[in-house]
Parts: sequence; C-alpha cells; structure tokens
Amino acid sequence: MSVSVEFKGGVELLAALSRLADDKQIMVAARQALRVAAQPIQATAVDLAPEHEGFLKQAIKVGPGKGKDRDHLFVVVGIDQNVDPPRYIARQNGKGLYRDPGVAGHSVIVEFGRADVPAEPFMTPAWDQHAMLTPDRIGEALWPAIDRAAARIARKAAKAK
Repeated sequence: MSVSVEFKGGVELLAALSRLADDKQIMVAARQALRVAAQPIQATAVDLAPEHEGFLKQAIKVGPGKGKDRDHLFVVVGIDQNVDPPRYIARQNGKGLYRDPGVAGHSVIVEFGRADVPAEPFMTPAWDQHAMLTPDRIGEALWPAIDRAAARIARKAAKAK
C-alpha cells in the first residue's frame, strides 16, 4: 500500500537545474529532497498505526520508487514487507498449510478493514495531514543544493574574468 503524488512542473524544474549542475548532482539532490519531504508523512503514519498490529509500526518506511521512466523521480511511503514477510504456516489441525500474508498484506486490512474487521486508517490520514505542505517541503529541501550550484557558477564566472 502506498500513495502516489504527482508534482507538476518537475520536468521543467529539472531542466532548469541542469543548467546549474550536472544531472547526477541534480538527481541526488532531488531524491534527497523527496525523502526529506516524505519523512513527516512516515512519522505521522507510524504514530497513527495501531499498537496491537505486530510489526506494522516498524514496517512503515520511506524508500526509493522503482520505475523505468528516467524522467520521473519518486519515493514511496509504504510498508516494507521484509520486516515480516509472507510465509506458509502449518494449520493447527495438521492438515495442510495456509499463507500468512505478512505485514504488507495485513496492513491493507488494517487500513481499509473488511466485513468482520473495522478499518483503522493510518496511511490515508497521514497523507491528508501533510498533502498541502509536501511541495513546500520539497522546495525547502532542494533550495540549499540550488544555492550551492549557483554559488559554484558565480565562483567560476569570477575566476574567468
């Protein structure tokens, strides 16, 4: 379970930044800015996650997004299934196995509920609380890298004179 955010103008911003620094520096700074902006969402989701749900709080992480499109950069606030992975467990009656979905599978039931289990949302309210501030946080986190690149260009221009 994760939430996706589209930041319009990002491609244009990266193009403008490419005039200040090389592509690798820009991508590192942009990825770091996204991670910084995602951390408050993660912290709120951890606070809102129910205590009685095993490894759920420990499994809420900020991680790199995996995509094939090199023009888009993203991070994910979601459940790390490696904290409590799915596994097969022997039934108590000794007849066969059942698949325990692990923390990732269980987190969906916690967030949205089902007929016999009431919902206990934690990710959706975390996103709702931080949605409007996230673009500003990205900008604030990205600004120091822009400032450093501009200062570097100014120094080069001064030496060239």
